[in-house]
Amino acid sequence: MTLNHNSNLFVGFANRLLNNDLVVNEKINIEVYYDIDNINWDINASVSPNTFLLYLHSLRPVLFLTKAYLEKKDINYLNAALKFIFSWREYSVSETNHNRYTWYDHSVAERTENLIFFLEVYQNLENVKERYESILSIIKTNAEWLFDDNNYTRRHNHGIFEDFSLIKSGYFLNDDGYIQKGITRLDEQLKYAFPNKYIHIENSVGYHIGITAYIKEIYKYLKSVSNEYAKTAYDYFSGAVEFLVYVYKPNLALPLLGDTIGSRESGKIEENYLNRQLEYVQSKGLQGEVPENNIKVYSNDGYFIFREYWDSTDFDQSTWMLFKAGYLSSTHKHADDLSFLLYSKGHDIFIDPGMYNYMIGDKIHEYTNSNFAHNTLIVDGKTYSVSKFNSNKVGLYSYNKKNGYHSIVAFNNIFNGVQIDRTVNIIDGDNFIIIDDILSRDYHKYTQVFHLSNDVEIMDLSKDYALLNIKKTKYCVLLEQLNSSDSVAYIEGNKNNEQFSLMSIGLNQVVPTTTIVFNKLDYNTRFVTSIRILEKRNLYKNNVLYSNNKVLINGVSIEISSRERLPENEVVVEIYGNKAKLINKANSDNQKLSYSFYLLNEITGRKYDSRPYSFLNHAEFKLDKNCSYAIMSYLKNTARETVVKLVGFIRYVGEEFLFEKLDKNQQQPIVEEANIISQGNNLFKFEVSISNFNVLTSKWYIYKNGASHQYIGNNSNFLEYQFTEPGIYSVLYRMNDIYFGEVVFDNFEEIRID
Repeated sequence: MTLNHNSNLFVGFANRLLNNDLVVNEKINIEVYYDIDNINWDINASVSPNTFLLYLHSLRPVLFLTKAYLEKKDINYLNAALKFIFSWREYSVSETNHNRYTWYDHSVAERTENLIFFLEVYQNLENVKERYESILSIIKTNAEWLFDDNNYTRRHNHGIFEDFSLIKSGYFLNDDGYIQKGITRLDEQLKYAFPNKYIHIENSVGYHIGITAYIKEIYKYLKSVSNEYAKTAYDYFSGAVEFLVYVYKPNLALPLLGDTIGSRESGKIEENYLNRQLEYVQSKGLQGEVPENNIKVYSNDGYFIFREYWDSTDFDQSTWMLFKAGYLSSTHKHADDLSFLLYSKGHDIFIDPGMYNYMIGDKIHEYTNSNFAHNTLIVDGKTYSVSKFNSNKVGLYSYNKKNGYHSIVAFNNIFNGVQIDRTVNIIDGDNFIIIDDILSRDYHKYTQVFHLSNDVEIMDLSKDYALLNIKKTKYCVLLEQLNSSDSVAYIEGNKNNEQFSLMSIGLNQVVPTTTIVFNKLDYNTRFVTSIRILEKRNLYKNNVLYSNNKVLINGVSIEISSRERLPENEVVVEIYGNKAKLINKANSDNQKLSYSFYLLNEITGRKYDSRPYSFLNHAEFKLDKNCSYAIMSYLKNTARETVVKLVGFIRYVGEEFLFEKLDKNQQQPIVEEANIISQGNNLFKFEVSISNFNVLTSKWYIYKNGASHQYIGNNSNFLEYQFTEPGIYSVLYRMNDIYFGEVVFDNFEEIRID
């Protein structure tokens, strides 16, 4: 596992372990008393018990103790490590072992590595053969578990951990089968994890860095054993490092995107990433090579990054902006589409909250994952599910360098019946125009969110502007609503139990912040927002002019207009004998459209036949009278903005095939709201309001005190559950439609049972 390489840190952790303080992870900095001769492998410690148990069963303490021995050569460290190892072995085969982390993908992978590392050190001592053989047996058992495909986690960073651990086991145990299987699976994992070469798929800069450093370890290890896959691993590593060149803020702090844990410490890049441009960033321009670009657009991954300049003289004063829309996986994902972050003059201005913890249902966890914690737009005060079904409804649409400014357009069509385009226009490092163009046939409350850094403070606020002071500088930020909003409000910290404004500074640690929200009530509407960074003495100079759908700022003219949205599917089905011709009449004058058609078995939902995306708007299929069909139509543009519809059904009735067309308002599943209903005696009904689902499959996951407690599957939109034990519970649910796949992935708020 990739860890901080500070030897003093490991010695400190090891000394705490020798003094009855159970430390399992450098990010869980609490005192947990334990008895090393009677270790409780089911301990409920910290406010993140799952995370604590994961690293306990990974035998992370064995790693700390072994590294401390290498530093100090004190045999007491290895003796303590032996107690952990044999205590865990005894627990793992006991009847009292009901802990999911005993045999869990991440914990087994890391435990195997830690045991191999321990044995590589321990084997050099005298009179250790019997214990060596016993620990070797444990490694073999864990390696067999990793080899078994039934225990393998595909398309996830935990699977990468399993692969590397299996490869190491293969070399340690001289088993080529382990090595080859590990390499084969690893190759599949990396293709999935970095689909566009540069950015890890799991939506978190923190996880991107962790996986990048881990792939570096894989590369170095494979190179050391002369495995030819080392070159491929290095290619993935170097691509991932390029993203880091641009995503670090000028003060070397990480943007707290997705499940990225915040920190009280100032920015610092400790890892050597073997890249000259990142070395330049790392040294703030004193070494390495100047990065080539001030604008980086990762369209398929959903990231746009602006950097004002790279000069070493005032490196950390440069303006930096990141704009995000789109995702390819729901793992570690927040509802942060159309959000942006802004840093300038040595300070954060608009921020992301980062990750609080992994405790499903915890109020602060729910806040940090919601759209209300991000600089984006909200419809009717609701957040949204980051399900696979929604992933093609958000993304970057286009980037253009225009006369005097850069313009990036992104879209969010997740809110039912609402289409949102956000355009960020960058004139220079001090001037930005953000245009939120919103279309709907219904009346809604639209909210624009600005999550402020604690480096800025509100000086003045109205429904048309906010004046922010950048502390300890001569600058301020003037945010103006050029197209007047209806109302404004601000939220501070957690004073209001219903609305938060917080930022992560560590696992289970937050600090209060301030959030400003501007509101509009309308059908179709538009926010036109200017953000200017000004010296306080020049505050009222160079006003922005807005009229006739045009903004004039510093001599630059920005035209404002609505882009043509993706048209609705208009599918006609023509049947001739045993053949069906599908024609999608949707067309566009300004967008290049692609069409795809699927015939699914109406009963099973499995594919019968299909036509891949092409520019042809029609396709012909041969029908079998022994089968009935669900007709799926797919339409997308070059930005991967997609509309998927269940058009209707073809069935063989009597002597002919007949087509039953669905009304337009029935062609997609709709998820409305989730409610908890108390029915007395600790019996609760968890219900999700849905419509237009076909055959529904639901998975309900019950968590108790943050740990997985029970799984229940059914074919209903509700679950009745009676709690029989005291604790804090939350219920996570996934609902699948037989034709659309996973439509919603979400959870209910916590319930306390006394």
